[in-house]
Amino acid sequence: MKAVTRFAPVLALALTALGCDFLEYGPGGDAKEAETRVLHVLASMQKAGDTTGLDLQEGICRWYNGKRLIGDAMEMEAALDGFDRWRRARNVYNRKIASYEITGSEVVPDSDPPAAVVTVTIEGKTHQILVPEDRPMSWHGTPPR
Repeated sequence: MKAVTRFAPVLALALTALGCDFLEYGPGGDAKEAETRVLHVLASMQKAGDTTGLDLQEGICRWYNGKRLIGDAMEMEAALDGFDRWRRARNVYNRKIASYEITGSEVVPDSDPPAAVVTVTIEGKTHQILVPEDRPMSWHGTPPR
């Protein structure tokens, strides 16, 4: 056990250098952090489209809990299922999104867990995304017409 403890900082540094950090992008009371999390998810959807490569996998993880990596296979399966349902709800499933833009964000007062609502325009339609810390994102409000 001492060997694992002794090498843990080195392992964490190596994983971070490889892009496998566990940095959270939950809002934590900061709407800008929530915007960053949403940007990562939308960028992965634009880049990956209907593929299942690393770009989309990272987007799924960030959508699910704000982290770049989910190490547990069952948790990753649950994240993928939820992410697919989330994308289908606004017709952005299984395809590259052409354009997106963050247009605003605000912290949800007294929310537990801490959360923010991020307003985005996806392909000309305005959407709001609820971004709770360490939890999956969800659409907020009614779908655009």
